Amino acid sequence: MNYLFIDTECANPKYGSICTFGYFMTDENFVKIESEDILMNPETEYDPYVARNILRYSLSELDSNMPFPCYYDRIKELLCRKQTLVFGFSLSNDIRFLNETCMRYRLPSINCGFYDVQKIFSEYTHSKNEVSIEKAVKSLDINVKTLAHRSDEDARASMEIAKAICVRTGLSLPGLVKKLPSCSGNNKNFVESWNVENSRKIDHITEHNRRLLKYRNKEQAKHVG
Repeated sequence: MNYLFIDTECANPKYGSICTFGYFMTDENFVKIESEDILMNPETEYDPYVARNILRYSLSELDSNMPFPCYYDRIKELLCRKQTLVFGFSLSNDIRFLNETCMRYRLPSINCGFYDVQKIFSEYTHSKNEVSIEKAVKSLDINVKTLAHRSDEDARASMEIAKAICVRTGLSLPGLVKKLPSCSGNNKNFVESWNVENSRKIDHITEHNRRLLKYRNKEQAKHVG
């Protein structure tokens, strides 16, 4: 059994425009197998705030790479690999980015199951508030330095959080998620769902179209004004 921790960054939240897909893969003892930050050309405009404050690579460096379709098969293989559990921190954002980017390029949905380390942390600490990955690392007194918003580094930080909770509870990671079913979800045909009572399924096709219409109306209102 292997564990795959992932994170993505998006060039512009308005569109499906993943520009980095980072991952950190370990065996069941949290020993590193491989990791990488896959850079790609988002083929869209960059949100100014994201470009200034979030992205850890220059725009020219990102634009010099191939676009998402060239990495689709590799990313799908990673996420759907047998005997591998997929994790991420605040994973719903990454699932949305993946779905919207696939839709933009008319690529099939990447159907897979996953577990949210942020939800695991909240259950472990009995917290009702969502916390950032940096605060979770600090709260658990994890001695690891990571570069926030660099996808492979955030993936590694997610791994360290999961590992620390396993050590403190004396549970394996599969044993931990079995006790915390609310942290598990899946993506199928662009619909995201979570194993939570009364949880609403998220149809990313509908949500994406609604979001685009909202932005278009805002832009039209600016021109009219």
